[in-house]
Amino acid sequence: MTDEKIYTAAEAAELLHKSKKTIYFYIRSGQLKAIKPGGKNFLIYESDLNEFLKNGVRPGSYQETYPRPHKRTPKE
Repeated sequence: MTDEKIYTAAEAAELLHKSKKTIYFYIRSGQLKAIKPGGKNFLIYESDLNEFLKNGVRPGSYQETYPRPHKRTPKE
């Protein structure tokens, strides 16, 4: 058994100055490794978080999945 620090998604979000929704996106897209013991909450090992930080985020991937809605122009 290892003494490695384990973070919740909320703790990882706070450390990375991101929202929990963004952390969940990184996990589901495979950019950030996490485990889900018991099927309840994601847990992230410190070594996996460091690896994610070292590799960086793939550019544009979040916006491609969650594009911003277009502004509507009023009808005349």
